[in-house]
Amino acid sequence: SSIIIIEDYYLQTFLHSLTSYTTHPVLNLILNEKKRIAEKNSTSFSCFIEHVDFNFMEDIDITTIFSNLLDNALTETLKYEQKGEIILTVNSHNNFIIINIKNTYLSPVSHIFPSEKYGIGLYNVENSVKKYGGTLKITSSNNFFDCNILLSNTSPNT
Repeated sequence: SSIIIIEDYYLQTFLHSLTSYTTHPVLNLILNEKKRIAEKNSTSFSCFIEHVDFNFMEDIDITTIFSNLLDNALTETLKYEQKGEIILTVNSHNNFIIINIKNTYLSPVSHIFPSEKYGIGLYNVENSVKKYGGTLKITSSNNFFDCNILLSNTSPNT
């Protein structure tokens, strides 16, 4: 029982040491982990998140969208000899959630969306986005890769 108390203490200490980006616990853990990896690799990681209610989404979809896209961004910025940069912005407008992930990239993007030109990660992201009546748009310019997601928080599929 003393081991459980010690484990609980360390868990509570860890959870209190996290930066609070959002009130959604799963998303907050993902963002803290990705920021830790970015900083360890000299990549700037900025999050600008309005108070957005993600309770309409399943945790697996939040994980699929944010983990895959941030992993892709981290993978690309690690190729950068200069300091890489990742910028995440999440806001809402009416019944929509707008997610934008922008990162520096080394080489021009040679693929054209839709997802069959990409790997399984973006395919899964696209499926999660569609589940909420959303759209996924990927563009690149001026050494930035830009991923925009629009989700409906009133989707009949939820």
